[in-house]
Amino acid sequence: MFTELLQHRRLRSLRRGIAGGLAGILLSALVSPVLAAEITLPAGTKVPLEFAQTVDSRTAKKGDVVKLTVADDVVVNGEKAIAKGAPATATVSDVSHGKAFGKKAEVKLENLRVTAADGRLIQLGHYDSGKRVDPKGPGAAAGGLILLGPIGLAAGAFIKGGHLVIKPGTHIDAEVLNDTPTNAPAH
Repeated sequence: MFTELLQHRRLRSLRRGIAGGLAGILLSALVSPVLAAEITLPAGTKVPLEFAQTVDSRTAKKGDVVKLTVADDVVVNGEKAIAKGAPATATVSDVSHGKAFGKKAEVKLENLRVTAADGRLIQLGHYDSGKRVDPKGPGAAAGGLILLGPIGLAAGAFIKGGHLVIKPGTHIDAEVLNDTPTNAPAH
């Protein structure tokens, strides 16, 4: 009889423990959404980035992974969606070298992704270093054409654009590609 009473108490204690655990899980399921509010990063939201490494058009190759970091907090509706210093990556999609008439080298990056405050990866738009042109190239070609005719135009073709070096700390602005849900960190 004493053994049955002891087993009954243990069983009752086990039931209470299970009930308490289930109540705790239910309570956390109800409270967690309040602590970590879901927000949506709208497409086009600016994300200030800076390069965390050097990218050189002489050595960069298609497929290289480039590391960046977030330069400043990204806030949506008063909630921090992406924290300053969060890691970001991109993939080199194209490298073109300097060309005639002063056309400088370019580096194009695609598959830009940044880590949101809740750890999710957010897809950003592509980055193109721009079609910058050395002002001496077209100017020399135009001036040469005016002064020397076709021979002057040919002289402009010999002015080759330089290579491109993007140094760590160089700032760029990327944009969120699509509306993306994320959770803001708890306060």
